[in-house]
Amino acid sequence: MLTVKHVTANGENVWEAQSVNFEAGERATVTVHFEDGLAGSFDGGVIYVMNRHGATVAKYTLSTREMPMGAMPAHVAAVAA
Repeated sequence: MLTVKHVTANGENVWEAQSVNFEAGERATVTVHFEDGLAGSFDGGVIYVMNRHGATVAKYTLSTREMPMGAMPAHVAAVAA
């Protein structure tokens, strides 16, 4: 289990996750596979990934485009079982 924290100028959200993928490019993207079987892609803010002991194992600084506080990422989709 991982814990993912998404921080923007508007605040922060924290979720439990199964896995996290980083895709570099002109607009870097972090895709989080949540514990509930959904996946979300983030392209703004800062993403912190913590292991089960609470240690930060990754930090991704993405674009400065902000998402509204409490909003889920635009690309949330069910993950095939």
